[in-house]
Amino acid sequence: MSSAVVCLLVTYSLMMTARASSAPLDSVFGALLVPDQGSECTPVKLGYEVGDTHVAFPRGCYNSKDGHKIFPKNSVVNLRDDIDWGRWIFDGSAKQIIVMCAKIALQRGDPMFGVEFFGECYTGAQPDLSQGQVTPADGCIRFCSNDVGASGSTFVYDLYEWYTQ
Repeated sequence: MSSAVVCLLVTYSLMMTARASSAPLDSVFGALLVPDQGSECTPVKLGYEVGDTHVAFPRGCYNSKDGHKIFPKNSVVNLRDDIDWGRWIFDGSAKQIIVMCAKIALQRGDPMFGVEFFGECYTGAQPDLSQGQVTPADGCIRFCSNDVGASGSTFVYDLYEWYTQ
């Protein structure tokens, strides 16, 4: 079992405990999540609450160069027109687009999604990670800022069910 899975299970357990005790949870919360692929980029430690039943945890930021896409090209939904750039600058977060993309993935029945070029939402069952994870030499911050991919990169998320009534 990978370290990311072990950490996710611990986090999942803590979230369930907090929900059961009616403790207030923000829609963005800390998680001890480590990238599976051995990236030297600083791991993102945020999970995004998606409605009342799911959470999106980051897998990492991956290269998508030369027309290669992490998820099928026909799965794309362009959310760039929905970006509130002023809010991104103020909050320093792309939560709005990440949650919108997660909801699209859930509607399609896909367990994973990715955000490329700030607001292009891709969904699927299994990403093609053959071009590898973005590394410090590639420019982690330049390509992975705000938990979304920029041009030439896709920030990939796993969706997990975390609460049912």
